[in-house]
Amino acid sequence: MTQTVNLQMRLVARPTGVPRPPDFALVREPVRRPGEGEILVRNHYLSVDPAQRGWANEEGNYSAPVPLDTPMRALAVGEVVESRSPGIGEGDFLYGWFGWQSHCTTTPDAILRRVTPSTLPLSANLSLLGINGLTAYLAFNGLGNG
Repeated sequence: MTQTVNLQMRLVARPTGVPRPPDFALVREPVRRPGEGEILVRNHYLSVDPAQRGWANEEGNYSAPVPLDTPMRALAVGEVVESRSPGIGEGDFLYGWFGWQSHCTTTPDAILRRVTPSTLPLSANLSLLGINGLTAYLAFNGLGNG
């Protein structure tokens, strides 16, 4: 059996202005099997959000900078392929902080919520049903009525 490869898009330099390809590196490495209390998620969809530009800076804003030579911080929707964490099973779909990578070995604190596949595409969990959708809802229904 061959080992699964994790494809990661790592931040390798602090962007000046608009991020450019040299600020990132595509890295291939073996997937790390989950330890006790961890899960392995295969990402299906990754987010690309305006907030990521600030996270790539050296100085923190409302969130700490992404450390260099690590996968770009991002929300993702993925499927659990292996679990060593109670209450999370293989085949579960999750929405959480899994980064720009094909696979993520992490702990349950990276999960924002479970995803129930429905008539909506899984990608809707990163837009309409995700943080961007919540931001738009609050803007229209909170600030918009002021």
